Formats: sequence, C-alpha cells, structure tokens
Amino acid sequence: MELAKTASSDAHILETIGLGVTVFEGHTAQQLIKALRIGNVQQRKQKEWNSARILGSWATRYVGSAFTRLANPA
Repeated sequence: MELAKTASSDAHILETIGLGVTVFEGHTAQQLIKALRIGNVQQRKQKEWNSARILGSWATRYVGSAFTRLANPA
C-alpha cells in the first residue's frame, strides 16, 4: 500500500510559512486523517526561497532591530 504524499513548510522565516501545504476536502483533523487514509490529498508547493533571499530577509530584520538592541542592552 502506497502512503499518501503530503507537503508542508519547514519555515524558519515568517514569510515562508505556507509555501508548502497539503490540500484535502474538509477542515477538521478527522477529515484530514480520513483523506490521508484513502489517499485523497494533493500537495501545493510555492517556489522555495534560495539562500540569498533567506539571508537578505534575516539581514533586513537584524539591521532594522539594531536600534532596539542598542537601546536595551542585555
């Protein structure tokens, strides 16, 4: 028996949450389990971020928070 394929986001950055999702009919955990058991699921994947985009997003947030870090030294 072949297992149903799913998709998910291994998000380390807020903007990457939801780039991979498992689509099924329904909204509840019980409906998801049923769809997985009968293999009635689809994967939806958005374009993945490359290393440069991830680093750029991190750098922007880090520089943007510099004033807060300087004003409140640990």
